[in-house]
Amino acid sequence: MGASSALEALATLLAVQNDCVPPTLNCDEQDPECDIDPVPTNSRKLKIEAALSNSFAFGGSNAVLAIRKWNPYHEKKLKKLVLKPSQRRWD
Repeated sequence: MGASSALEALATLLAVQNDCVPPTLNCDEQDPECDIDPVPTNSRKLKIEAALSNSFAFGGSNAVLAIRKWNPYHEKKLKKLVLKPSQRRWD
């Protein structure tokens, strides 16, 4: 149980990297009024740009990792936002 959060994060990373949604276990019957698209039996190829990995532990410790594919456009955009040391003010 100790490494289950790390394994879930790894599975999430692999799903995003390979554009493959893993199956939803124990989803044999879907409520007809529930408007979701589960992946009940086999994995499905879908374009995945981002995913969340939720981890819940005993005692109320919770963590969520937001994972997104690397995109060179986003890196250029972030470089414009980061200030050089000479531009920083520590008032």
